[in-house]
Amino acid sequence: MIDFSDSAKEAVNIIGTALATGGNEIIKKIASDLWTNVKSLFNKKGHEKLIGAFEKNPTDLSTKEQIVIVLENELRQDENMAQNISKLIHAIKTSDGYQNFVSQIGDKNIAVTGKINNSTITINK
Repeated sequence: MIDFSDSAKEAVNIIGTALATGGNEIIKKIASDLWTNVKSLFNKKGHEKLIGAFEKNPTDLSTKEQIVIVLENELRQDENMAQNISKLIHAIKTSDGYQNFVSQIGDKNIAVTGKINNSTITINK
């Protein structure tokens, strides 16, 4: 059985992270099908302004919460779409393009997603 709340939250986190870190170029690479499906639900229901606000500022927690609520309600009403989104989330999370996911909440923090190979990360204080 699909957990509509979890699916909505995961979809929004994946899309939001991709938008925040690289905008449409990253969306094209790792989450294009998921984004297309989610966006179509919002456009059909007249939520273009909300989805536009999310695209402009995907790290805004208030907008993210609104997106999750609307998406969860839409998934409850359309089980076929819920199953499709659940499959897309699973495919993304198991793909080579989605190897590392770090999310931080707070001032000036961003979420990061992507594949890191043969790299060194240095954090200086």
